[in-house]
Amino acid sequence: MCSGTPGGGVDCAMADRPYSGPEPRKILIIKPSAFGDIIHGLPVLHALSRRYPAARIHWVAAKGLHEILEGHPLIEKLWVFDKNAWKKFGNLPGTFCELRALAASLRAERFDLVVDLQGLFRSAIIGLLAGTGERAGFESAREGAKYTYKYRVKTPAELHAVDKNMLVARFLGCDAAEPVFPLPPLGPFPAILAQFPQYAVLAPSAGTLVKRWPAERFGRLASSLPIASVV
Repeated sequence: MCSGTPGGGVDCAMADRPYSGPEPRKILIIKPSAFGDIIHGLPVLHALSRRYPAARIHWVAAKGLHEILEGHPLIEKLWVFDKNAWKKFGNLPGTFCELRALAASLRAERFDLVVDLQGLFRSAIIGLLAGTGERAGFESAREGAKYTYKYRVKTPAELHAVDKNMLVARFLGCDAAEPVFPLPPLGPFPAILAQFPQYAVLAPSAGTLVKRWPAERFGRLASSLPIASVV
C-alpha cells in the first residue's frame, strides 16, 4: 500500500505497511494550534505512548494555547513559541534569533522521529530544525510542508481531523482502532462551582468570526436549560 515518491516521501493510503524506520527513543509531535486542533492531536500522543512505551515524547505548542498540555504525564517536555510574534514583520530580527536558538536546542535533543500534525510552512520549519530525517506528516499538508517529510500519509479529504491524525498514527505502527483523548490533570476546582450540583459549561467565543455563534443565542440556550450555566 506504500510506495516511494520522487521527492523521497512515502505515500500510504491506509498505512497497511507500518513505519519501518528505526525504533524511536525520542519523538517530537508538532501541533502548535489551535485549541481544538491540539485536542484532536491527543489520540496520537496516546497511541504513540502505547506503541513505543520506552520513548520520550515532546510536543511543540503555541504560546497561549500550551496550557492545556502543561503537566501532561505523557509529555516529557513542552516546547512553547510565540506564534503571533513570529507573524509580525517588525519582529523579524528577534524571530531569526529565536529560530537559531530553537534549532540548537532541538538538535541537542537528538529526536529519532518528528510527527507534524499541523501541516503548514511554520510547522515544517520546526520539523526541519529538529535535525532528523525521520519526519512524517500529511500528503495534503499545505504551504509546501509535505516536501519536507520523508513519510507522507494520504488522508481522504472527507475524514474528520481526528481520523486523519489516527491514519498517521496507524502508519507509525500504532493501534488506531479507537481514539483515546488523554487529558492532563485538571487545575484547582473553582470554589464557586461547589454551589451548583449540576451545571453546563458554555464557551461563547472562538478565534475567528465565522466560528462564533451569536452571543444572544448562547443567552437563549442558557435560559432554556434546567441547570445553571457557567461561562
